[in-house]
Amino acid sequence: MQRIQRIPASSRTALLLLALPVVILSLAAARTEPTAVGVVDVDLVRERSAHVQAQLRALASPVQQIQDSLKAKQAELQQLLSEYAAQQSAATEEVNQRRVERIREVSREAEELSRQFEDAWNQAEQAGLAPLRDTIFAAVEQEAAARGMRVILRSDSVVYMDDAQDITQAVVSRLDANR
Repeated sequence: MQRIQRIPASSRTALLLLALPVVILSLAAARTEPTAVGVVDVDLVRERSAHVQAQLRALASPVQQIQDSLKAKQAELQQLLSEYAAQQSAATEEVNQRRVERIREVSREAEELSRQFEDAWNQAEQAGLAPLRDTIFAAVEQEAAARGMRVILRSDSVVYMDDAQDITQAVVSRLDANR
């Protein structure tokens, strides 16, 4: 069995004084600065940024054209159905048959336009909306870095904030200045 020797009090004090700087440095290194948090209203960025609005209009144009055609075709179909219902009993079987065929034809055309609309929307989303979203988030990142903010939250998820933490207008300015 080994015998443990007691360290004299003067030696213990000397050891503590030697260890004290190491403890202080360790505590200082472990202390972190508070995380700077910012807030951005992405919907306002979309509404207020001229660059974003221009991009959205460019993306919407082909989709809007197809949507307008689809609405016109649906109105035509509704008109044909109304006429058929109103005049079916007074018309001959041959006339009714032609109307039914025309209704089927217009219905197929409307279905095709609906597919085209969906394809155009998906293409616009992949080709334009996703990169536009990435452009907005890049501007948010740049503004956050410029202000030393390490966390940015969407404003719709924040209960309270100081106006100084809102970077929305700065992001809009950054987007519009870069384009």
